Amino acid sequence: MRHHRLVVVFALCLTAGLHRPVASAQPPVDLIFDTDIGNDVDDVLALGMIHALQSRGECTLLAVTISKDCPLAASYTDAVNTFYGRGDTPIGIVHDGVTPDPGTFLPLVARKKNGQPLYPHDLEGEQAEDAVTLLRRVLASRPDSSVVIAQVGFSTNLARLLDSPADDLSPLSGRDLVAKKVKLLSAMAGAFEPINGNRHLEYNVVQDIPAAKRLAAEWPTEILYSGFEIGLAIPYPARSIQEDYRWHPHHILAESSIAYMPPPHNRPTWDLTSVLAVVRPSHSYFGTSEPGTVTVEDDGGTRFEAAADGRHRYLTVDAEQIARSTEAFVNLCSEPVAADAPASTQPPAAVSDEGNGNHIVGPDYPVDPDLTDRGNPQGRRFEFSMPLAESAIFPGTDATLDPSKTVRTERKIFVYVPAAYVDGSKAPVLLTLDGPSRLDLVCRALDNLTISEDPARQLPAFIVVSVENGGDDSKGSQRGLEYDTMSDRFARFLNDEVLPAVLANPEIRKAYPGLAFTSDPWGRGVMGCSSGGAAALTAGWFRPDLFRRLITYSGTFVDQQDDDAPEEASYPLGAWEYHSGLKLIENSEKKPLRIFTHVAENDNRADDPEETYHNWVMANERTAAALAAKGYDYRYVFSRDSRHCDKRVFEHTLADTLVWMWRGYEGK
Repeated sequence: MRHHRLVVVFALCLTAGLHRPVASAQPPVDLIFDTDIGNDVDDVLALGMIHALQSRGECTLLAVTISKDCPLAASYTDAVNTFYGRGDTPIGIVHDGVTPDPGTFLPLVARKKNGQPLYPHDLEGEQAEDAVTLLRRVLASRPDSSVVIAQVGFSTNLARLLDSPADDLSPLSGRDLVAKKVKLLSAMAGAFEPINGNRHLEYNVVQDIPAAKRLAAEWPTEILYSGFEIGLAIPYPARSIQEDYRWHPHHILAESSIAYMPPPHNRPTWDLTSVLAVVRPSHSYFGTSEPGTVTVEDDGGTRFEAAADGRHRYLTVDAEQIARSTEAFVNLCSEPVAADAPASTQPPAAVSDEGNGNHIVGPDYPVDPDLTDRGNPQGRRFEFSMPLAESAIFPGTDATLDPSKTVRTERKIFVYVPAAYVDGSKAPVLLTLDGPSRLDLVCRALDNLTISEDPARQLPAFIVVSVENGGDDSKGSQRGLEYDTMSDRFARFLNDEVLPAVLANPEIRKAYPGLAFTSDPWGRGVMGCSSGGAAALTAGWFRPDLFRRLITYSGTFVDQQDDDAPEEASYPLGAWEYHSGLKLIENSEKKPLRIFTHVAENDNRADDPEETYHNWVMANERTAAALAAKGYDYRYVFSRDSRHCDKRVFEHTLADTLVWMWRGYEGK
């Protein structure tokens, strides 16, 4: 069933306009990436492209093995993989190899922002597995003739693999293991055309000539060489580095490129060619030579001799192919992180234009640093009570209430005025439900992001009013009456009773004599979880003149309205009517709302059949699809390996949710 639910989310992502390409009809290429990452930035772009291709369903990155003998290379590679949401990708390192210097961009992995790693990772170089051991382990686990290896660095690791003996991982020698499991080796190595009229000694070969000679002479499968001339003919445009990665404020590919060689500079795409040629062989980005045999000479030069029975070919390229492959490189490398692989460290808001659309997070949930105490100035907190008996809207005496369920005599109201608020100004406001649930996180976000130096990451100084429910839960309860009823009643309660009570509170008035709330509905939001999430949507749905920014986590868009509520006549399935039954979202005139919704993979009753009208996952998936079909300004997050109103999801996503929700607000 879990697999089924994920498939549904995948379908939503395709139909709802998320920046996500349709998956390939061909089975994905099982790929090992063997790289000297850190010596040139084309390795980095190639790795980013691999992740984009994997998100498209075109390849599966089995492992990365590193032929550069610098421990920082493994940490950096792990940071790149983590950036793309695949921090568990196995990484192996060479021992007693060449080029130990860290270079210009590997040190980026140590950069911090506000005391937190700019590019999180959990692998320190010396902890990485030995490359040959990793190669043997991965190959032994794969079907015969299934693995493609893209070697874009030195031949050190693969030559040593050939020499490896049988062990506990496989009874086969290295050579026999390669012959049995590897389909093709794609090597960025050598030169098969003169460069400026001269014979060229290519870097990857020259750095370990004995290993390159071994591979050319003894590798038991076909080898496709991409010579120096191919990548040289296809420069990666500097314009793309400067412009196409702006969807993320610190894109690791762009910042690595700039650190290696600041633009404007069009850098050759050597390593990218070896990957693209074997992941998309049918796209004709390149031509190939006739079969033959490559010989690596003593000085590192490469010589090709045609032979009908030869196992080697090399790439060729013409003007049309140069244009097409350049476009492919730019589009793939700069492609926003796809929904099936959101980085645990990558804000979901960066996935598509302005953060809209469908997103998947988890299963890891590091706390967003913007939701922690960073020592920034804090605002003022207030607390007071509102007796239910004094309410004209929810006095706690409705005839539909179940007498066995407890009704509070008074509800607490929690208020937070951020330090950035200027007394006398008309403040935007966010009402949060089931107060004080998650109030601390919202306060931390305000402390940190109202003063953010990043314009794209700033929050307006909205005041938080956290409202306690009236008591108990579900049908027949006061909380259920307030939250699950399909009417404008709760919106009126918030607007007509709660907000005036805040302004009238003596303690608050003394501290902020000029306090006022904006009347602009775009400056007024509601946030809740579970039935509180349903209440947030309902408040805006029935009264968009009052509230337009709506945040729902694990929203109860199910049939939880009281069976004897008068609203049953119009909405017999309660909030289920938003997406099914009456299909209110699709069948009603589009309303001026910005809507965030979320559901957890293991949310309430996730395996219930449709006829129960009580499957939270199904309900939220359908709500997101309805919002997409109607063209709403919306964002939907599916959290893997999580549960109903999971605190970890809030800690990981709430800052980004608030930034997305309040984008563009200028105040009135």
